[in-house]
Amino acid sequence: MVPLGHSNPAAQWRGLMADPASVFTIVGNTALQANGYFSDFVGRLAWVDRPLPVVYRAFAGVVLALATIASATGAPRNRPLILIAVAAAILAIFVLQYFDWTRPGVPAVTGVVGRYFTPLAMAASLALPSFTYKASVRRKVAYAALATLALITPAIMLHHIALRFYVS
Repeated sequence: MVPLGHSNPAAQWRGLMADPASVFTIVGNTALQANGYFSDFVGRLAWVDRPLPVVYRAFAGVVLALATIASATGAPRNRPLILIAVAAAILAIFVLQYFDWTRPGVPAVTGVVGRYFTPLAMAASLALPSFTYKASVRRKVAYAALATLALITPAIMLHHIALRFYVS
């Protein structure tokens, strides 16, 4: 079978077997790209698009955190198992992208985008403990933040689209 595009899993495997210590370089170089994953998680309309404003991305991250905290009720559900499963899924994403997307010889995993982590973030939130603040207070704070995000998002998106497609 001929590899599609620029990937070549067999060549990747041969490279790793020839130099097993290169795994540390690949992991280190890939970790340096972590900031881009968060940007893709909440701050791009498409993977080839320029990022949304930093202030918007930061606010969206805070709103997501508040919504997660607001929904954390009751005892955590088997926290170690959830965190191990999420970590294993994240590792699987990087391994699969290394073998299926990254060009042979590139000393980092390429092709991973932040949106891949969205379902994993939701799963990881199941490991949160219940917070001591009353549920009604947590929900009011989260609803206010979500309402604010919902109000400013259309303006941010229109501005971003205008800059992206109409103003060079």
